[in-house]
Amino acid sequence: MASNFRQNLLSLLCFWTLIPLFLKQSMAVDTLKAGQSINDTQFIVSATQKFELGFFTEPKSSNFKYLGIWYKEIPDVVVWVANRDKPIINSSATLNINGDGNLVLVNQTGEAFWFSNSSRSVKNAIAQLLDTGNFVIRDSTSESENYVWQSFDYPFDTLLPGMKLGWDLKTGLNRKLISRRSQMDLSSGKLSYGINTDGLPQLMVREGNKTMFRGWPWFGDGFRRSRSQEANFVYNTSLEISFSYSNDPDNEPSRVVLDSSGFVVHYVWSKRDENWHSSYTFEGSGCNSYELCGNFGLCSSVLVASCGCLDGFERKPNQNISDGCVRKDPETCRKGEGFRKISNVKWPDSSGEFVKIKLGTQNCEKECLNNCSCLAYGALKIPGIGASCVNWFGKLIDIRFNRDAGTGEDLFVRVAASELESSNKKSGVAVVVAMVIISILIFLALISWFIIRRVRRSARGILDKGAVMIEALIEENELEMPIGLIEGATDHFSISNKIGEGGFGPVYKVSHQKMK
Repeated sequence: MASNFRQNLLSLLCFWTLIPLFLKQSMAVDTLKAGQSINDTQFIVSATQKFELGFFTEPKSSNFKYLGIWYKEIPDVVVWVANRDKPIINSSATLNINGDGNLVLVNQTGEAFWFSNSSRSVKNAIAQLLDTGNFVIRDSTSESENYVWQSFDYPFDTLLPGMKLGWDLKTGLNRKLISRRSQMDLSSGKLSYGINTDGLPQLMVREGNKTMFRGWPWFGDGFRRSRSQEANFVYNTSLEISFSYSNDPDNEPSRVVLDSSGFVVHYVWSKRDENWHSSYTFEGSGCNSYELCGNFGLCSSVLVASCGCLDGFERKPNQNISDGCVRKDPETCRKGEGFRKISNVKWPDSSGEFVKIKLGTQNCEKECLNNCSCLAYGALKIPGIGASCVNWFGKLIDIRFNRDAGTGEDLFVRVAASELESSNKKSGVAVVVAMVIISILIFLALISWFIIRRVRRSARGILDKGAVMIEALIEENELEMPIGLIEGATDHFSISNKIGEGGFGPVYKVSHQKMK
């Protein structure tokens, strides 16, 4: 009996000893202070329980350990990883704040596998997981957003609402998404998704330094005709050039992912069936393929993508479509050259090596014409700066027709003088043909009018000789003529007096003597 009592007492003491540990592991704190740490059994949770930070393994059956962030209710999808290229293997892990105010991730022997590498030192540093999914380091005595470091500046393969891609003067960083090597390998792949900030800003997917596909060049507050109301664009060359997106109106969890195959997919979480649904996919197929139609090529798509050439250009015999087009008249920079307007197109690649932007549009055409290297020009209006002119040099690549009328831009392409002369001749022939057609139509109309006039005169002659139409009698007498008088004049509508039939019924010949 005494032995059982001692065993129960010992069990109770062990239980009470473990309670603090259980409480510590499940405690929903959103901050980590200097001198504190979390191990691979503990988590940091944002204030409203939206995001969670902790350790995980990938693949799940492996011994590769990572520090990451995920939606708390959707732990299977990680949206940020600290040590993606240096996992902790076969060891426990700890995250803490060192004396400089930096986050440090170490294994059980104290070897550092990742640190935040902030250039600013903070005495009273705390790390906080925000409800946006941003993990930040700030001064504990300040509530401002003047963060010493933030995870949003070092993206994984995922863009969250409010997270920015592009350049920021304050940090000097040009933030971009980097794909995984494969679905199960979190290390950095070859593909990136970010903003080309040299020239007109363009969202681009690249493999190394090679452009795979790109979005439309944008300026000012964004695309002139943006697809999405949630898209946010900032074009301020003295502060930042960035792209971000806002959460959907229902405030459901969402993410934009650059996957290992190069697709950029916008996912939205559905609470109804507890699953991710794709709301938009940006990919490099069809006319989106950067080099599909080559230099001076023009892509259009209805059911499938097809390549043509810009006006004044043609494709060489037996060449691949990706080789592009060449000028019909290779003699350039001669008197009489000009421009052909192409409407409703996606502007060609507008990277810095291809374009020059100049304030004002009054001399846009003239300045391009006076520069033999200028291939095309376009006009735009940058908010806060004013009307500007864009000139293209070197190549005109990745141009496409936009299927929705009125949603593209105007592009003025330089063509040889002979092409303009040929166009003027064609226009002259078209005018002559049009004049001949109009003359023939007028001639036919006159003949028709003459025939109708003759027929009407003949009808009047018949009436003068005693033939009267019932409709005319009714109209002239306003239906006041007695029906008996009409019957008498037509011999009771005798067939022998019927002279025809019109749209209003039969027509009879009447006797003037019987009408008296």
